[in-house]
Amino acid sequence: MVNNCTISDSGEEEIGTRKIQIIDENGCSVFPNILPDISYQGDLSAGIKVHAFALDVDTTAVHFTCNIKMLFKDHEQCQRPRCGNQRRFSRYLN
Repeated sequence: MVNNCTISDSGEEEIGTRKIQIIDENGCSVFPNILPDISYQGDLSAGIKVHAFALDVDTTAVHFTCNIKMLFKDHEQCQRPRCGNQRRFSRYLN
């Protein structure tokens, strides 16, 4: 399961680097109005279609970082995140 994704203005852990969480620890989008939840194709592939967006930074590139959590199959199927209409909060991570 893909979870804990962030977007940042630098790929390095530098002082002043801004990180914004976009996928939470449950694998759900923090900003569902602009970033849909992750879709899974089979047990080993996940993806997301995103329209272009901008950060309020002076850089030409943004960096995405995500964690991958290995899950056990239950009755021959991998459990998927259930995101639905959960209340979500945006936050900056330092």
